[in-house]
Amino acid sequence: MRPSFLTSTLCFALTTRTIARPTPEPWDLGQLWKDVKETASNIISGLTSSIVKPGCDANRLNDINYFAEYAAAAYCAPNHVVGTEVRCPDNICPTVTQRRVHTIMTFNEGKTDTTGIIARDDDAKYIVVTFRGSRSFKNWITNIALILIPAPAFCKDCKIHKGFYEAYQEVQPRIQAAVEKLVKQYPGYRIVTTGHSLGGALATIAAVDLRKRWKVESYTYGSPRIGNAALSFFITSSTSGSNYRITHLDDPVPRLPLLVQGYTHVSPEYHIFRGDHNIRPQDVNIVEGLVNFKGNTAADGIVSLNISAHLRYLGRPGTLMTGCAKGLFEL
Repeated sequence: MRPSFLTSTLCFALTTRTIARPTPEPWDLGQLWKDVKETASNIISGLTSSIVKPGCDANRLNDINYFAEYAAAAYCAPNHVVGTEVRCPDNICPTVTQRRVHTIMTFNEGKTDTTGIIARDDDAKYIVVTFRGSRSFKNWITNIALILIPAPAFCKDCKIHKGFYEAYQEVQPRIQAAVEKLVKQYPGYRIVTTGHSLGGALATIAAVDLRKRWKVESYTYGSPRIGNAALSFFITSSTSGSNYRITHLDDPVPRLPLLVQGYTHVSPEYHIFRGDHNIRPQDVNIVEGLVNFKGNTAADGIVSLNISAHLRYLGRPGTLMTGCAKGLFEL
């Protein structure tokens, strides 16, 4: 008899949590069992029900392509200089480069190395907060801090990834202050958060935080899961901005942290199920549901090691989302 998905994934979770790391967290089998039971309960109660809408509106796909360029630009060091025009080498962010887009603030903070820029887009009238994905050893320590901690600032039963939340909290005061100043100076500009990989997780948290005061749209690419079902439902149900969570083929990163560890995703998912570049509306499925097996999660099987799918999000042929990154930990 073949093992069930839940059993197989639980075994994987147990083995991956035993990998040595510099600051290990205490292993709590009791909490893991609670998470497993909660996940099983969610599946039984219908959380896994999903709605698939074939195709993506052409205008929405244009926006998805545009903010993917911002996510890629966050990896480019020259953009981390206040007052400069946002530029990318090798045709990585051509549309952004053609427009009047300037870096207004940069951040590169503390123990988590949370890095990104805030840009003002004077042609499209956006205030864009973009987070860089994992590039440093500190970023990877953030990634593996898998414990779910309470997040009462968002909702009563919300729990959030400890590492991601602490990483955002390091930059939260500066981001809040910069956005507030820009909103006062440019009241007609729309606020957008974006990022790839770890940057996508941080962009999601930033969006839900900034929505306490403003309407904010969020575009993420290859983001891991960031919290439990209560948090995912809270973010999904927001009336202060929309979420566009983009996944690509069988990219392994959006499948982490594992469902059996108590994590779910924000809905909807825009799953690019065909191609790497020059994506057409018919190459995208919109999948609704906090836990679904119609998009990335089960694409080409439950287990994936296709790192190429994680690095190739939209853009021009031959380019990578992380094209500007020059380091060991480029995810």
